[in-house]
Amino acid sequence: MTNRAIYNKKYYQNMRGGEDFSSNMVSTFYDSLLSHSKVNVKGLTVLDVGCGRGELIRLLVEKGAARVYGVDFSEDSMAISRGLLERCKIDQSSYRLANLDITKYDEELKEKFDLVFMLDVVEHLCPVDLEKALKNCFFYLNEGGKIFFHTFPTRLPHKIFLALYSILKPSLKRETECIHVNVQNRSSIISVFEDCGFKVDSLRLENDLLLASSFYQRLNNGLLKKALQNIFNDVPSFALVRKLSRIVGLEEMFYMSIYGIAKKDFKNAKEK
Repeated sequence: MTNRAIYNKKYYQNMRGGEDFSSNMVSTFYDSLLSHSKVNVKGLTVLDVGCGRGELIRLLVEKGAARVYGVDFSEDSMAISRGLLERCKIDQSSYRLANLDITKYDEELKEKFDLVFMLDVVEHLCPVDLEKALKNCFFYLNEGGKIFFHTFPTRLPHKIFLALYSILKPSLKRETECIHVNVQNRSSIISVFEDCGFKVDSLRLENDLLLASSFYQRLNNGLLKKALQNIFNDVPSFALVRKLSRIVGLEEMFYMSIYGIAKKDFKNAKEK
């Protein structure tokens, strides 16, 4: 089972760029994702699964979502999200926060949402919990509804990071293994979603280490941080590198964030 005790106030305060909401990288990450996906949330009812610190809720409301439901099993997440939304003076009628376990079905949420966002959640839920969460999201979506998902990192770099951590800082290796309990690759994540009744419409890899990695964000400026930036961000930005990595089968090594959009597929669900 997923170790939920990890997700406490300290965890959320240290996530990515820290709790300085005016400058942290989380908001930049969400804004980049919405822009790249070209999703129009205006007038839609949206579910944010694993809402964390509430930054995505704020952004979705600002972009015109009719109502955003932010759910998380962590009470600390709820408190931090509530504080952010109040400080930003977000209209309370435009969102709802619920200390809710997404792995447990809630009849009240059935067919209530046009969109679901599940960002940086997949890798944190053990396989059994992830399956329960996705099946619930399937029922929570309206007919034709879509789920936007992101997971980081892919399996090969994850193994390399763990090997490095075991040498540089064993405690960080243990922490990472407790948090990232269900790391994916492209084929595995498609299978997971399809097994839960979804049809994956689009899937892409990005090299957004600077935005996606809490470990990178917490590193002090120095040779290690610069090396990671060069290897996993600067070099992969070249089109030739992308092409070569694809040819030799190492694209998931350098482009380690998986972004996808899956659609509620009644036909697929009935067949299963």
